[in-house]
Amino acid sequence: MHKQIDSYTKGTIGLSALIGDLIFLRDALSKVESDWEHQFTSCISDLESAWSYALEKNNGVLDSISEKVVNEALFKLRQLLEQPA
Repeated sequence: MHKQIDSYTKGTIGLSALIGDLIFLRDALSKVESDWEHQFTSCISDLESAWSYALEKNNGVLDSISEKVVNEALFKLRQLLEQPA
């Protein structure tokens, strides 16, 4: 998951690909605490909302507000990944 987040941050993959990869990786985990999974899924939802808005309003380009939402979600995701799941 760290690799995918880093790939997005470096511009190697797009936000849509990152979202799909995070969902796939989350679903592949065999055992996680429900609170951790809820927080992780909430971050993915924030990414999805920002991406949906960017597609609808700006042809897939994040504006400053959407970018802030994405950055905050990525920060929270990194924090969650440091915790035992």
